[in-house]
Amino acid sequence: MKKIKHFVIEGKDNYDFGFNLGKKLSKDFKKRISLNKKIYKSYGMDYQKMTDESKKFIPVIKKNCPKFLKEIEGMSEGSGVSFDDLFVMNCEEELLDFYVPKCSSLAVKTKNGEIFLGHNEDWIKDYRNGGLVVVSGKIGGLKFLSLTYIGNLVGASCSLNNYGLAFTGNSLNFERFRFGIPRSFILRSLIETRTLKEAENLLESHKQSIASNILLVFKNSSMEDIEKLWMNCDLFFGNKWIVHTNNPLVKKEQNKGNTEDESVLRYKRAYEILSKEKDVTIESLKKVLRDHKNAPYGICGHDSKIERPFGVTIASVIIDSKKQWMEVCPGNPCRNKYFKYYLK
Repeated sequence: MKKIKHFVIEGKDNYDFGFNLGKKLSKDFKKRISLNKKIYKSYGMDYQKMTDESKKFIPVIKKNCPKFLKEIEGMSEGSGVSFDDLFVMNCEEELLDFYVPKCSSLAVKTKNGEIFLGHNEDWIKDYRNGGLVVVSGKIGGLKFLSLTYIGNLVGASCSLNNYGLAFTGNSLNFERFRFGIPRSFILRSLIETRTLKEAENLLESHKQSIASNILLVFKNSSMEDIEKLWMNCDLFFGNKWIVHTNNPLVKKEQNKGNTEDESVLRYKRAYEILSKEKDVTIESLKKVLRDHKNAPYGICGHDSKIERPFGVTIASVIIDSKKQWMEVCPGNPCRNKYFKYYLK
């Protein structure tokens, strides 16, 4: 499995950062967009319709976070790729209409008080090689490390900033969306928050396009999980650990449309593993991320043409927000090694 590419990108503002990112990843952007168009077509998606639909998100983005539109404009100018193509990629999760089992997140607190954030990024197998990139970024006084999708705003999977905030996201309720702020823009906005309270306020106040879940860690002081559903926001705290997959945790919020059996299985399995640990450690976290019980719906997702036609683990991440590092494993963590990056 190829190591995920890593780039150092700086900019004096959002447009400049986007331009430099696009310039550095121009070939990767063009290759990814070409492959994506083939993927969309194979799933019966009309690309022109996707492009037209994506533009309906622009008014609410302009109102709430216009600087990230500037960032995509910079990415377009720097890479020589059209704004429309990049914008479709940044609204992809809202526009695609098929269910993909994906993403398991957890955080653990050791007896020494260290907090580690872990995440398996699951998506269609076509993204395994050349779908993701690690970015060490700097815009003014903001520094961050991010695992993101090529062509997307940084932050689309996991991120860590120099203020000590780290996060990862999971989608909820794949069957509905509204023309609010796309998830990729919400995650990009989180990179700029300095405290947990600021992150909470952002998630509670923004009208987002799809229901989602964010697991947040701040240095070694706190770990919390925020479910942003359609009309409300639920907040959960962890003492020794906290786990989330792709279904709401509150029973009254669960229904057939948002609570798939495979998501519940992954959640229960992670909880089972951690419950048996006398003292949770970073190795406990890795044990969860590498687990295959209930395959083909294991936490470490492998391709199964019969049972799991779409979702596989395309990367695994571990973050220490206090010591400011991120470990990224390409593909399945049971087969491949983690590579460590420090926020400098």
